[in-house]
Amino acid sequence: MAFSADGGTLYSVTGEGVVRRHLLDEGRVAAAVCARAGRTMTSREWQLHLPGIQRFEMCG
Repeated sequence: MAFSADGGTLYSVTGEGVVRRHLLDEGRVAAAVCARAGRTMTSREWQLHLPGIQRFEMCG
């Protein structure tokens, strides 16, 4: 594992040698999620993946 110079990304390697990039800045994470999904999370998705966190609009 290694952090990027700006501390906003964590890089890890799987046992198979695949390098994975993990965004650590919440603004960048939200932008990446919105870009991939093309929409905001539904109430059900929010409850499943972010239980205990008050829902807010992140893709709008």
